[in-house]
Amino acid sequence: MTMTPDARDRLVRRVIATVMVLLFVAIAGMLALGVAFWRS
Repeated sequence: MTMTPDARDRLVRRVIATVMVLLFVAIAGMLALGVAFWRS
């Protein structure tokens, strides 16, 4: 399976964007859990 550099670059960018979104969601979730834990 050969890929052109352009297609590979697009794929890499999509993977990086997905990872960053997942990290952001995980951090936001942990902050929300921490605030809920503190308030209880």
